[in-house]
Amino acid sequence: MRARPVRAAAAPLAALTLTLGLLGPAAAATAVEIRPAQLERGEDIAVPHVEGSTIVDGDLRIDVGTPYVGLLGTSGEDYVVLASGSEQWRGARALRVRPDGTTTVLVRRAPLGRVHLSEDGATLALARRAGDGGSRLQVFDTTSGERRAERRVRGYADVLDTDGGQVLVSSWRPRKTYLWRTGPDRLRRVLGKAAYAGDLGLDRVAWFGRDPYSGGCSIVAQVTDPEQRVWRSCRDAVESWSPDGTRMLTMHKLTDGVGPSEVSLREADGARLARFTVDGWFSSLAWEDGETVLLGANAHRRFATVRCDGETCERASDLEPAHPARVG
Repeated sequence: MRARPVRAAAAPLAALTLTLGLLGPAAAATAVEIRPAQLERGEDIAVPHVEGSTIVDGDLRIDVGTPYVGLLGTSGEDYVVLASGSEQWRGARALRVRPDGTTTVLVRRAPLGRVHLSEDGATLALARRAGDGGSRLQVFDTTSGERRAERRVRGYADVLDTDGGQVLVSSWRPRKTYLWRTGPDRLRRVLGKAAYAGDLGLDRVAWFGRDPYSGGCSIVAQVTDPEQRVWRSCRDAVESWSPDGTRMLTMHKLTDGVGPSEVSLREADGARLARFTVDGWFSSLAWEDGETVLLGANAHRRFATVRCDGETCERASDLEPAHPARVG
């Protein structure tokens, strides 16, 4: 389970080359303008995903029964989702959904964007605000919903990833990044900065050297040794890494609003393979496999999920009317 959501302003190629410190073909990747209505229809999406309130996995379709559903990942043959009846995701619950449609409530009042499923699908980790200005970290079993571990930390914390009994935690006030080993309940500082993305299975963590609004650059390094730097950019930030860690999606570091209008596909070391743009925004970004991305492309009039491998793209879903722009 690796993925997260951007808008970017076009920059002259020469300036972009200097900013990123890239040379040759990596900086000269052709911009691919995504126009869903002009793309050929390819195969359906090959990985589990959500369409409306329905989980779709090949020929299997499971109606979760709530208007808003987000897939966190799989656990064995079952699915773990966030579900809410509110467009603002108030009162969202984390559910385990079985192929026959039966569900188990794992977490009530699950905070949107702050819940992560472990790579093996066995646990959920999340962070909640605490009344004393700190945060409460919690880990839940995805079979029973039983709480396995809990710990309070200072500051406003977010969970970046969880895997193998470890939780990667980013904290503001104080700005630090921690690795929490839940078995012995040990908290170890990884960085004296607040990371914004991380993947324990790939041994990757990303943070800004200083405030990105004041020129701060994004740095990618190893979780186990943050001195081992992998990539640095003063323009882009990491959105997610591919499941095998060979590629990553990036976007302008100051992206906000409804979603990105530009994303870049890069090698793990930052060499750019392709740049995708849309006359609208990308409402979702995901990986179909280690090399292929799935872009929820909202163009001016039409929407479709688009499959891209390098600069080659096709539609992986039927065309729909463009989705209305909503922020938050």
